[in-house]
Amino acid sequence: MIGAFAYFSAHCGTFELSDFYENHTFVMRYYEVEKKMGSQDEGGWKIVFLSDLHNKEYGSGNQRLLGAIRREAPDLILVGGDMLIRSTGEKSEHAAAFLERLPAIAPVYCANGNHEQKMKECEETYGEAYRKYRKRLADSGIHMLENEADTIWIRGQRMQIGGLEIPVSLFHQTVSLETP
Repeated sequence: MIGAFAYFSAHCGTFELSDFYENHTFVMRYYEVEKKMGSQDEGGWKIVFLSDLHNKEYGSGNQRLLGAIRREAPDLILVGGDMLIRSTGEKSEHAAAFLERLPAIAPVYCANGNHEQKMKECEETYGEAYRKYRKRLADSGIHMLENEADTIWIRGQRMQIGGLEIPVSLFHQTVSLETP
């Protein structure tokens, strides 16, 4: 019995530690993508991709994360969604306040994740929360991509960016991949 308690306690401590770590750190990964031959731009682009913050804050007002993004000096910021946790509105404040500050650093293009999508599709549950959140982002200069694409230019090079919405009804379906 003592051995089982010790095992349980050790694993609970591990989960608490991993939960603490996940809620107090963010990960920066760097990728290098090779461009096609004949590119006019010899320098390269720096793109920051953000997703799945789920209302987390890294420092008051997300200052640690905002500082890290500024230090990277990106040419473009892409947001892949789930910046908030779906709610009737009050819980989107941290995400909206953080995102509103990004266009001062670089152009921002944003797509919805499942949390934003559910707020959008289920107005009977969430009221106007999604429309207010979206308007706030758009008013700050963020380009919202909802089943659409934009063509942009970065350092003389053309790039097309698209945002695809996945209907909430598809989120819990499983896909079976069979090989012939």
